[in-house]
Amino acid sequence: MDSDFKYITKEELNKIIKITKEFKKKRPYRGSRKQKYKKWKEYISELSAALNIPAPHFFVAPELITDYGLFGFYNPKLNFIGISKFSIITLLHEMYHAIVHARKGVQNEHDPYIFAQHIFRAVFGEPHGYVAQPME
Repeated sequence: MDSDFKYITKEELNKIIKITKEFKKKRPYRGSRKQKYKKWKEYISELSAALNIPAPHFFVAPELITDYGLFGFYNPKLNFIGISKFSIITLLHEMYHAIVHARKGVQNEHDPYIFAQHIFRAVFGEPHGYVAQPME
């Protein structure tokens, strides 16, 4: 592949940034829970279509962090992303896992972390607050 990310081309990376910029315009953190879910599911669908991978199912569950200490997870058998709160960085991290799985790649925690940071910075600037370091 011709980007810094083993399973994503430079063209795909540019598409992801463009889609994320459009997502930002939709004010993803605004609205009722139902309205936010709709925006976030559309975002996942658009990213998946641009990358030609199956769109993961998606849910937000605050108990993930309190019960399991997780910000998010990706279940490859169910093609399912769960995050503890509406967080673009966490979603992008888990989407990278979905991309690697769809492309039959080797998983790690470092690459999704770098990918999420890269996309977030390109669209939103520097992240505010705590961003979890990868755990190997």
